[in-house]
Amino acid sequence: MRDFGFFSLIALLLLAQYPYAQAQTPKADSLRTMLTLERDPMRQVDLMNDIAFALFDVDDSTAMVFAQRAVKTALNAGYKEGLKRALTYTGVGQVSRGNLQKAIQYYHYADTIKTQNQELTIYIHTMLGNAFRDLSRFDSAMYYQQLALDGARNYGKPRELAMVGKNMGMLLIHQYKPTEALDMLRMAQENLDKDYNTYLQAEIWSGIGKAYMGLLEYEQAHSYFIKMCSLVNALPDMFQKVKCHLNLTELALMQSDFSAALEEAFTAFDLIQRYAYPPQQAEVYQHIGEIYSQMSQFELAARYLYEALKIADRSSLQQRTGAVLAELAWVFKEMGNLPQAQEYINRSQQIYEAIGDNRGISACHNVRGLIFLLQKKFNDALSELEKARAMREQIGYLEGIAATVFNLALVYAETGQYQKALELQQQVIALEENLPNRYNLAISLNGIAQSLIRLKRYKEAWPYAIRANQLADSLQAKLLLKNTYATLADYYEGTGDFRRATEYLRRHQQLSDSIYTTSSRARLAELQTLYQLEQKEQQVKLLEQERQLRDRRMALQQLQLNNLRIVLAAGLLVLVLVSALTWSIYKANKDLRKAHREIKEQHEEIQAQAEELTEANRILNRLNRELAEKKEEIQAQAEELMEANLTINEINRGLESEVEKRTRELKQAYHELDTFFYRSSHDFRRPLTTFLGLAEVAKITVKDPNALELFARVRETALNLDKMLVKLQSISDVGVQEYDYREVRIKELFDSLCDNWREEINRKSILITSESHLTRPFISYPALIKIILENLLENAIHFSAPVNPRIHFSVHEAGDFVLLELADNGHGIPAELHDKVFDMYFRGSHYSKGNGLGLYIVKKAVEKLGGEIMFSSEVDKGTTFSVRISRNAHITSVV
Repeated sequence: MRDFGFFSLIALLLLAQYPYAQAQTPKADSLRTMLTLERDPMRQVDLMNDIAFALFDVDDSTAMVFAQRAVKTALNAGYKEGLKRALTYTGVGQVSRGNLQKAIQYYHYADTIKTQNQELTIYIHTMLGNAFRDLSRFDSAMYYQQLALDGARNYGKPRELAMVGKNMGMLLIHQYKPTEALDMLRMAQENLDKDYNTYLQAEIWSGIGKAYMGLLEYEQAHSYFIKMCSLVNALPDMFQKVKCHLNLTELALMQSDFSAALEEAFTAFDLIQRYAYPPQQAEVYQHIGEIYSQMSQFELAARYLYEALKIADRSSLQQRTGAVLAELAWVFKEMGNLPQAQEYINRSQQIYEAIGDNRGISACHNVRGLIFLLQKKFNDALSELEKARAMREQIGYLEGIAATVFNLALVYAETGQYQKALELQQQVIALEENLPNRYNLAISLNGIAQSLIRLKRYKEAWPYAIRANQLADSLQAKLLLKNTYATLADYYEGTGDFRRATEYLRRHQQLSDSIYTTSSRARLAELQTLYQLEQKEQQVKLLEQERQLRDRRMALQQLQLNNLRIVLAAGLLVLVLVSALTWSIYKANKDLRKAHREIKEQHEEIQAQAEELTEANRILNRLNRELAEKKEEIQAQAEELMEANLTINEINRGLESEVEKRTRELKQAYHELDTFFYRSSHDFRRPLTTFLGLAEVAKITVKDPNALELFARVRETALNLDKMLVKLQSISDVGVQEYDYREVRIKELFDSLCDNWREEINRKSILITSESHLTRPFISYPALIKIILENLLENAIHFSAPVNPRIHFSVHEAGDFVLLELADNGHGIPAELHDKVFDMYFRGSHYSKGNGLGLYIVKKAVEKLGGEIMFSSEVDKGTTFSVRISRNAHITSVV
């Protein structure tokens, strides 16, 4: 055990008199005590990391503080192993705050630190995969999860294989591959059985339940969710408790058990007021909105969905944002606000297409088809619904297929093709009888009853109509019940029973009024819910104030510790002075005894010593007075320092708020500019395409040579304009922050670009050669590499030599870098123009036919990749461009 000495013991006893932030777990409390005693910087880093790990999912804010302190201490101590772990935990803290992009940056920083800790490297890779998964960047997520899985298999320990297998299974569930996900999760369970961990067991049971839910095996899903909930109720992990109730909410919603769904959702809602994790917050709000939507409480549904949208937008949760927008579109469709519904579904589809979510895209086509149906645009409705059905059949989404076929039947029924509608509805019934979703089954039964009534086949319609009504009543779904009343009214009117027809029409009207007007009961329920929501918001504010108060207390405690150190130093000084005085007195007494023995001979000497002693006492008294004054001065300075620290903290919070505000404004401006480029390029391209088409038609139909020459010039002008639009779009594309990060097949990419210019190459008889000397895959951003090569190739073709033109492309490895070279024997660039070739709109030769943007775009794309571009050129001998890119390059912002 380390010997801390007398003064360290005093310090610990004094510290016990001051309040200290209460530990959230016994383990964290024990580790904090050890940290106060430790003096070795490397051991301090390890303890800070252990504390951060113990506090995550219990007190994320405090955990983040310790992780960041560990980063600083590890940097100062040069401790690579501790720094890698601290950066990783800082990334985990950023995930808990919803800052997924920052989390990815910290994970990348940690991954660049090379150590012998294979377990930590596997953990970093799988956490990178999880972060990319939550951003719906599935290609990158699969890349890192596969990297983690390969590492775990080589490492050979069951716990790591179980962890990575669980995360890979969750990624497959997000990609709507439940069968593959179930296989991966079972592999994780087999490995966990060899090295058990409670938290990991809860995650695996949750994943298996979700996989069974995706396979529509709801009883199996429920059993695994209950096992998971029983396990986490005994744990302090708030994240898992929220997940438990979210799982049960989603399962109840899929089975149309709205009462159970609301109960579970509001239990989760209470938990997230104490545990603020944005992905879970957005999910809870979205589920509550979906439940109210299906219960026809549309205003309440919209309120909760807007809250979910704010959280998802703020945290860059793209897939969640797309899902919430689609749900809002459905709500506004049901409320009759079709323009607003159209706007939301268009935004949702743009997000889903950007992240490659086919299930989400199919949902957008389905909702848009229903909007067109309500607008009486029947051909557009059929087109959208057929797209939805094709995509859902491709991914094997059975409930979605049934819903889309049902909607197609609605369109045919609306256009009077009742027999066609009936055939489709019978297909839906055959599908949904084997599915547990009673809400959708009731809709289908009511639809087929309506079709049979229109065909005057009343006897066949009755069983469908009455069964649909019974199901709607048991589900308490007002909108569905209203529709079944209308169907029964049509049935009784067709069979001549006008009394019952009138009764069901009256019920239909009453229910319509309760849905679309502000009846007293609906308003009371809404106001009560809004009141509860405001109470929850007040609780959130109080919790935030408590957190700030705790932070201030910790700062005050640190100040008190500093004051304590000052007091201890002053005490030490007093002790030294007292010791010196004691020694002086001892020496004086010794001299006095000697003087008594020689009193006669040394009388004068004794008197001198007495005077010296008196003077020493006067000096000691003066020192004591000065020490007291210094102590008061130190206390005053400590109070001033505390006030200054509080002022600085307030200023810092204001500055951080202003920075965040301006960052949001900058991102919004950039998004609007990018949208303007995208839409402008498409708007310009339509008339250009028309010009080119007319020019081609003119070649065939017009015989006048003068007219043909004019059309040829029109075609050439249109082509030049089209090329300029492509350049402008490339500038916009270079600014995009998200690209697929995967292998670049550089040789195939260059050959495909040459094919695009084949007509020009053949016309000029250019000899093109290429060679690649890469011995391992080149992982980068294919879109940016394509922009670089495309513009360099275009430049070489335009300025090719008039006689025996040649272009040579080569790829080489240079350590951790890849070197791309494109050489030609063309006109060359004069030396006085070398400094201007990368300027925007610069055209340095009368041979130039372009707009002066090509090399400017190349330089911006290279900078985006963190690379560098160089060139050498001689007039009439040719030019060689060289691009140097790191193998581990990640895109950076380019202004």
